[in-house]
Amino acid sequence: FERWIGGGPSSYSGNLSAMTLVVNSPITEEAVFYPGLNLTVQVGGTVSYSYPGASGSKGSGATYTLFVPPGTTMTIAEHPIPVLYTAKGFVTSQGVLPPNATIVVNSPSAITAEFEPNYTSIALIGAVVVVALLIALLMVARARRGPGAV
Repeated sequence: FERWIGGGPSSYSGNLSAMTLVVNSPITEEAVFYPGLNLTVQVGGTVSYSYPGASGSKGSGATYTLFVPPGTTMTIAEHPIPVLYTAKGFVTSQGVLPPNATIVVNSPSAITAEFEPNYTSIALIGAVVVVALLIALLMVARARRGPGAV
């Protein structure tokens, strides 16, 4: 629900979803509804969005509903957690969109931002940690042998 558009002396125009009217003469009341875009952001990053008159960002691991006027062109972008995740793109009922996309919202719809672990970076970080631990262990062992030990 977006707002009421009223016409006549005792009508109401505004965004209260419920109100009381005293009707003393003919009036008209039109309810305006905007379609909802259900945006699910998987764990691993955030999504930024913008459309005429608004912009924002949504965090990972949740579903959000954005209400926009029909025909709204929206720009959406995935932002994975650096090094640990990569952006897979957006999944819709019509298929997969790239990590940076433009959509038009004409009716209620849903879109999911997918992220996946960056296995290459995670393996590299793990290898660096293992090497650092081995060097530390070698230094401790050398220190225990005393000066001049080989």
